[in-house]
Amino acid sequence: MTYLKILTIIALVSSLSLIVPVDSFAESEYILSHFYSKGKLTNLMNLDGEESATIWTMINGDKGTVVSTYKGAYSVSRLDMNSYYSCGVENNIVCINGTITSVKNSKISNVGDTITIMYDVPNWQSFTFYDGPFAGTTLDLILSDFNVKNVGKIIEQNIKQDELDAFQQESLSKIREALELIYSPEILSALQNSNEEFAALEDPYALIDERNDEWILAEDDEVTPFMGTLLGNKASTFLQKVLNEDKMKPTDYVYEEIFLTNAYGANVAQTGKTTDYKQWDEQWWNIAKLNGVSMKSGFDESAGVQSLDMSFRIQNEYGKFLGVAKFVINTEKLGLEQ
Repeated sequence: MTYLKILTIIALVSSLSLIVPVDSFAESEYILSHFYSKGKLTNLMNLDGEESATIWTMINGDKGTVVSTYKGAYSVSRLDMNSYYSCGVENNIVCINGTITSVKNSKISNVGDTITIMYDVPNWQSFTFYDGPFAGTTLDLILSDFNVKNVGKIIEQNIKQDELDAFQQESLSKIREALELIYSPEILSALQNSNEEFAALEDPYALIDERNDEWILAEDDEVTPFMGTLLGNKASTFLQKVLNEDKMKPTDYVYEEIFLTNAYGANVAQTGKTTDYKQWDEQWWNIAKLNGVSMKSGFDESAGVQSLDMSFRIQNEYGKFLGVAKFVINTEKLGLEQ
């Protein structure tokens, strides 16, 4: 088995426009391509009246639809999407370029116009026009809703089982298994309790930084009382059982580490000691939060092995972001050390 097998797994999901592997922050590229957003315009330019306009944006892979309502009238624009990329210094700022392919009742867009849709998730969205009567104009929106679409359903709808070889079947099975696991009652309960605890704090990120400083100052083989509390909670015990049972399976494609963070990017549960407590500043965490799933191969410092890392966004039935789960698969057992 060769390194190409790992790339096969990444390509398998990347072909659905769900994720993109990354090797460095400077060269990173976000793929935010299956989602829904709703917002209100803050600048109506020279449109008549003072009433605000509401805009819905729906992106499905390389196709997009923008619906707006203004003074009771609806307009619809359809687009071909391309060039998904990070366009700001912050992890949560993402841009998508597109070309309008059809319009209905629109006063500001024409067929053939090119635009950039920018998201400063989860608060802001903007449209910048490069052609037509409003070329050079940017429309700003305040978002009231942003929902990444269900990754599992997208995979099911786009992959044909009979076209996959045995290794790809096993890879897809692992993805499905992880997607099912993250919605276990044990996981959802732990996230709900943790998010409620952090929401009640005056400055949750100050506490995260304080805990993280203590975490990284500990010796590699040291387990502090706080670490022990995390490692011994119900959710961690549940994940440890999953990991141990997985390692008993007749395959080399098994979990080496699993851990869970809340919506603030702080560890909630884990199967072993991680390198740090704070995850919201990690690139994989932000990609998973924005996109629904992130996947990367390479050396995992926390697990200490060559690995395939899969990270998944967790949300409730209303699309509210709850946290991220990361699964580290040991690829050294597959003969992929080189």
